[in-house]
Amino acid sequence: MRAAIDIGSNTVHLLVGEVKNGKVEVALQVVRTTRLGEGCKDRVLLDVSMERTVHALADFQDVLLDHGVTEPPKIVATSAIREAKNASVLLERIQAITGWQVKTISGEEEAALSFAGATSLLPMQEEPMMVVDIGGGSTEFICSGRAGLFLAESIPLGIVRVAQEQLSTAEIATRIASIREKIAEALGGLPKKIIAVGGTATDVSAALLGIRQYAREKVHGFLLTEAALTDLKKELAPLTGGERWEKYPILGERAEIIIGGLDILLQILAAFQCEAFTVSDAGILDGLLLKA
Repeated sequence: MRAAIDIGSNTVHLLVGEVKNGKVEVALQVVRTTRLGEGCKDRVLLDVSMERTVHALADFQDVLLDHGVTEPPKIVATSAIREAKNASVLLERIQAITGWQVKTISGEEEAALSFAGATSLLPMQEEPMMVVDIGGGSTEFICSGRAGLFLAESIPLGIVRVAQEQLSTAEIATRIASIREKIAEALGGLPKKIIAVGGTATDVSAALLGIRQYAREKVHGFLLTEAALTDLKKELAPLTGGERWEKYPILGERAEIIIGGLDILLQILAAFQCEAFTVSDAGILDGLLLKA
């Protein structure tokens, strides 16, 4: 049994499982909302956000011991840490408290891991396809096409960043458009299928399914349509974060900033002229274990 951890801008994820037949058999998933990227001005992480993150990792250490996992987890840090001027402060605190080392990965590395994880549970297709990983601070676009083509790109657009920078729908659309033509040119057209991974896509899917406790097997493969996303945004936009959380408990603390996530999802569908995402619960953490 092995473990992998992803330190993101909004959440810290733990996955425990075993690799069998090219797939990860999941034994345990745990998520902690730490908002590491919250209030990050001039690319400096706040001390309180760093403490929340260190505390979450210390909790994960106890969880792993309780489940008999003795091998140190594979840990990666994404946009919040790779952009921060004081990232070394956090990484040193993590090592001092847990003894764990964290690898800060590039957007391209993040994209490749997400693609490997997402497609491990879905049949590969000859037609051009794209995996989209919406995080807290960045969104990764990973494409595959005929003749083994592979393209991985990352843009500074995520659910925490939208809230923090108060990005309008038009600004979100502009950032997505910046990558659209490059992808279309590389693939010789727009992708025929888009797979969505990451907490925004999976939590929204769980909310639409009406489940109160997250279950990978229910969310994986869910068809997240433009119509459903539009209706959910209309329903949630007038509500406070607390009212959204009460109505859809599965959203948790993400309820505060979920409108930005819905806007990102909707603008991706619009830009790539697609009516729906296929949701994959497998992502960067699965990719980490598969590549280990």
